[in-house]
Amino acid sequence: MRAVKVVTALAVLVAAPAWAATNLGAPPGHPDAFVQAVAVNASGAAVAIGSEGVGTNNPLQQAFVWRKGKNTALTYRGAHYIEPSAIDGAGNVLGSVGNTAVLWRKGVPTALGAFGPNGMNDDGRVVVGTGNVGANPHAYVWRNGTLTELPGLGGTETYADAVSQGGTVVGYSALPSGVDHAVAWHHGMATDLGSVSGLD
Repeated sequence: MRAVKVVTALAVLVAAPAWAATNLGAPPGHPDAFVQAVAVNASGAAVAIGSEGVGTNNPLQQAFVWRKGKNTALTYRGAHYIEPSAIDGAGNVLGSVGNTAVLWRKGVPTALGAFGPNGMNDDGRVVVGTGNVGANPHAYVWRNGTLTELPGLGGTETYADAVSQGGTVVGYSALPSGVDHAVAWHHGMATDLGSVSGLD
């Protein structure tokens, strides 16, 4: 019986996948930056940031895409602080520069509007995020060059967090009472997904 247990344990160890680390390098022109990867797509392309001057009056954060051993810098109007958040299947990158959402297609940046981008679908056609209207956050969807505010559930705040390939957006919204509920938007119409029993 003991031999069977040992053989079984060895078989499990042999079947376990082997992991290997790959150095993604640093942003082009910034070899001493502190680097961290923030997102990866299905084909293994990754988007990363390199930070310098952290804790100083002049922090610098550059973003780059690593693909098959090559690093390509993401730039936007000479900005010194770029915050990428996602990369889609085609290698398009979503991020922000200040309070502006930016989408890089093949390295070329396009400003989407004044909101914080949270997600995009698999081909970068639809981007969702949240921006402020006065003091309150509001959900937005960007599609084919048009930025649209999403309706809520009667309260003062809405948030958009993710979008499906078909364009359904999910997030949450405040009710008139101020309580947040999960919500899904399909064709711009909000559906209240409810709350956990006892938390209304």
